[in-house]
Amino acid sequence: MKIPATFRCLTLTLVTLAIFAGLTATTASAAPKGAAMQPPPPPTCPANLWTLDLNTGAQTGALLPGSGIISTGPGITRRVVGLDLRPTALIQCTKANIVVEYEGIPTDWTVNIGDSPTNNGFGGGASGTTLSCAEVQVVNNAVNAFKHCPPPASGGALPLLPNPNPLSLKDGSLKFVVQNNYLSVGQPFASATSAESFHIPDTLGPNPDGSKIYAAFNRVISGPGDRIGTGVRRVMITLE
Repeated sequence: MKIPATFRCLTLTLVTLAIFAGLTATTASAAPKGAAMQPPPPPTCPANLWTLDLNTGAQTGALLPGSGIISTGPGITRRVVGLDLRPTALIQCTKANIVVEYEGIPTDWTVNIGDSPTNNGFGGGASGTTLSCAEVQVVNNAVNAFKHCPPPASGGALPLLPNPNPLSLKDGSLKFVVQNNYLSVGQPFASATSAESFHIPDTLGPNPDGSKIYAAFNRVISGPGDRIGTGVRRVMITLE
């Protein structure tokens, strides 16, 4: 019996559709279930270690994205380093460890760590850059911390207990641990904690300078040009 052409075409079409449906089902079953529903990885603080030789400018290791030397001089031994603790959604740190090594007897301004790029010592800085504008400084053998920018009429200096002044820094070293509401300087150990509302980095708002920290060596972070010093030879920075 002769099969009509129309019936043959319809049969071929149905067979083709059946084969295609089978291939689609096989492909779908081979795909991992729930692949599109995987949550994003949690943020981490990657292992990092960065060192800087102030005499030669040599650097080793690497800082996180968005961090690095942002200003130099006057002279080759003076640097300002910008640190971003949370540069991306997947890179999130909360603490900066800064170790400063001295060579010889330090003079004048050797360390200035603050929350504002306009910090210039004694709690000074331009209003509007951050809400608190906190900073810590080492001048000769004395360490002082300030929590306001500009400081209140009382001077705004924070008591560091036990009081580490005066320090003996000749050929020595000093470690700073900085996180929100916390500062330690040692050894000898001293701290300014949440009781004094010390904000580096500034998390208060409404427009804080994000998660950034600024650290100057043998100078202040931002002028004046006469607030400079000598003595810092090496710096080591790690973030946690």
